[in-house]
Amino acid sequence: MVTPVRSGQQVKLHVWWNSTLPVGTGYVVTATHVDSEKCTLKDSPFQNNKHIKCAPVVASTENSTEVIIPSDDSGYVKHECPIQLHCTYSLVVETMSLSDTITDLIQVPDCVDGLCSCHYEEHLPTLVNTSAVINKARNQLIVSWTLGAFNETDLPDNVTLQAIYIGVRRGTNNDLGWGGQHSSMKELTLPIDTSMHSFDIKDFAGSKFIFVIQLKVIDTRHCERAAAPLRGNMFCENIVWLAYVTSYLSFLVVCI
Repeated sequence: MVTPVRSGQQVKLHVWWNSTLPVGTGYVVTATHVDSEKCTLKDSPFQNNKHIKCAPVVASTENSTEVIIPSDDSGYVKHECPIQLHCTYSLVVETMSLSDTITDLIQVPDCVDGLCSCHYEEHLPTLVNTSAVINKARNQLIVSWTLGAFNETDLPDNVTLQAIYIGVRRGTNNDLGWGGQHSSMKELTLPIDTSMHSFDIKDFAGSKFIFVIQLKVIDTRHCERAAAPLRGNMFCENIVWLAYVTSYLSFLVVCI
């Protein structure tokens, strides 16, 4: 018998079995990820064996016919796969002498005690027509966006869109490649039908027009789909202004 259990932000398997073997018999329990239509691991850490996606999770016990795996909370063995929601595992219980074996195939559900899989997050809508405008006259940073089209049938039955997340940082150094510092960060969530929000620039520590803006769609499982972040440097002085935005970004900051 197997029951998935939550342990912090991880999932473990509580495995137990019946046995008529003598007290003191040692057992080894092995859980191996099995690729399925629902859950396929894409990358392998083994250079010479790419068909092996990760090492099995292994635990041992004596004088007991139950075990929780992984049993070690201090960290995973190198290349060992954590137990993942929405995935399939081959489970083997065998005696240390290898004389007796029990096998089973289990499907870990989407959610365990409020911890849920985000396997479908690529089907959440993207944010399009995004822009960030600095209005010097009003000393405002105005961020706007449009919720892109999506198919609700691609999401789990109990999942709906919940909020728009905005995170903004203001930088203090023109040479910072990432454009901001954490100490100046402002974060908020807005109703999903919102399409614009204005920030008072005076609320951000610093004096330079260097901002990083991150937008995300968040659903009721707290899964999210992020838009490409804005990294823009802007300097406004009377009618002279300069804007620099790296070529691979999809946002634009302008000064008006």
